[in-house]
Amino acid sequence: MHRYGSGAREGCVSQDGVNHVFATDILKALVAEIETLSQVPYRLLDNGPSFHVIADHIRSLAFAIADGAQPSNTDRGYVLRKILRRAVRYGKQLGFQKPFLGKLLPTLIQMMGDDFPELPKAKHRIEEIVTLEEEHFFRTLSRGVNLFTQVVERAQRGVISGEDAFKLKDTYGLPLEEITLMAKDEHLTVDLEGFHQLEAKAKDISKASHTLPEQTVSSNLFAHLLEKHPPIEFLGYHHRTTEADVIALLVDGAFVSQIASGKRGQMILHRTPFYAEKGGQVGDTGHFTFDHGSLVVHDTQSPYPGIVTHTIEVEQGSIRVGTKGVAVVNPARREAIAANHTATHLLHFALEEVLGPHIRQAGSLVDPERLRLDFSHHKALASEELQTIEDLVNEKIRQAFPVSTYSISLQEAQERPDIKQFFGDKYGQIVRVVDIDFSKELCGGTHAPHTGVIGLFKILKEYSVAKGVRRIEAVTGKHAHLLIRQERELIDALAKELKCPPTLLKEKISSLIEEKKKLELSLQEKLQGELQRIATGLITHLQSCSFGHFIVAKPPVSMQDLAPLMELLLKEPCRVVVLGQGDHERCQIMVGVTPDLVLQGLKAKDLIQSIAPVIEGGGGGKDTLAQAGGKRPEGLGEALRQMEEALGSRSLS
Repeated sequence: MHRYGSGAREGCVSQDGVNHVFATDILKALVAEIETLSQVPYRLLDNGPSFHVIADHIRSLAFAIADGAQPSNTDRGYVLRKILRRAVRYGKQLGFQKPFLGKLLPTLIQMMGDDFPELPKAKHRIEEIVTLEEEHFFRTLSRGVNLFTQVVERAQRGVISGEDAFKLKDTYGLPLEEITLMAKDEHLTVDLEGFHQLEAKAKDISKASHTLPEQTVSSNLFAHLLEKHPPIEFLGYHHRTTEADVIALLVDGAFVSQIASGKRGQMILHRTPFYAEKGGQVGDTGHFTFDHGSLVVHDTQSPYPGIVTHTIEVEQGSIRVGTKGVAVVNPARREAIAANHTATHLLHFALEEVLGPHIRQAGSLVDPERLRLDFSHHKALASEELQTIEDLVNEKIRQAFPVSTYSISLQEAQERPDIKQFFGDKYGQIVRVVDIDFSKELCGGTHAPHTGVIGLFKILKEYSVAKGVRRIEAVTGKHAHLLIRQERELIDALAKELKCPPTLLKEKISSLIEEKKKLELSLQEKLQGELQRIATGLITHLQSCSFGHFIVAKPPVSMQDLAPLMELLLKEPCRVVVLGQGDHERCQIMVGVTPDLVLQGLKAKDLIQSIAPVIEGGGGGKDTLAQAGGKRPEGLGEALRQMEEALGSRSLS
């Protein structure tokens, strides 16, 4: 990826013979386009900074997104989000009230697309991402401005409290930079110290909520153990069974000398075939046998560098520190996990092939039953895209590519663009590469010997987990076969129920849906005709008063049909309509008043509130239309009678 940095800027300034960077051909063209879009003339010493920031930032955003990045709340994505929001804030100063950055892309590409072909290739994706981000931020600003007005009213001694500022940011998403700028416009300051204290407290609470049980054990205990013993040796890449010595036992976070039969705790061996949960792959399970005893391993974790803990339950005998035994990994479970982990690498490859090189892994989970991959992408995947991805993964499975692993230095890995390494991950000086010919990733997990072992790959679902981050869940092997079998059984059951061959099921369902629409339309027409008949009958019983005619009735319709009936009745000469209906548990009253009477002081919401207590209900609505629901249906008749008397005497205004 080419970079367009300060050195290039200086070169452009020199080459174009101008004295500042925003007079160069490229940025000058962007400034001119901003003038056109905003209809605000560019004045260097007045509004120049707004034009400069927008022009510079759209260029930075375009190149970064073309390189695979996108706005988010973490790492470089957070920087991009701040850049975009800064551009939007300056855009508001020029009068922009809706997304505009994407409209600058054609000019940018026209000026730079020949030298940087990645820009025109990624134009559609760049435009989609920046527009979605802008729409979200404009909504945030709109909501935040309304709330900010209330905060200003509460401000004391010219200072917005840290609590109010933190609530605007944490609850409503208004950036701190925007809060301080808005405060400045109101000649106020923000209690930044109080804000940062609350933010730090929230982060501490968040970290505490994600602490694993094993992390409650003091790190000093593990550090002290490593002073007596070398780091635990992991043999699980090549061995699922090994002899091992028990070097420590723990119960409730404290070292103990033994754990009796039937009790639970944690065991540390001097070497282990059990893979400790890491990199999205769950920990191994299995068992450990020793003289006159055995125990079950329920989980494996690595709570401290060089330490592997096994969550155990003693079945027979009593396990002691110093006991020698045999550790055995559950083989079927390990094989299923390894197959799913390899399938995750295939899925990552397929996502890049189908969606583009901007795809970046944002998290994963691999267990025996399914796999899950989070990845950076700005919109939901179409069904055709999902099918293409699934087909590509299965193609690689059928070709049975060998899966090899080897270790190289981190420096060598960083110099090889063909090896995927994930931004933000921590690596040692020596890293492990999982190589599947077309896919090479830094990975410490366990894998299948070749892709054919996976058997079959089936996507379960795809959905959003955060802004700009999507998730795919999938199954492989026997679980994929089971899913297909269940789907087939469902299809067969539906075909049997609908009395048609499975191959004609789609046509049959489409036919039934069309038939249902016709029946609903016919029913609606009949209902409308019945309501019209009822309305005609009610109008013949209009009552008169000083302001015209009104109707108070309990018509023979359901509570859901009161509104459409009201619409038919509330026409000349009828100016007020009161309808009620109910069943043995609840009832509803609806009041409608023509706009001309509202201007004279007769309002529907006042009328409904006057009789709502009779049915033990609450009422509300607009001046022209209001309703009340009550839990005392036996009072409905009395409520309608009172309303009829009130309207007849015009005692209510």
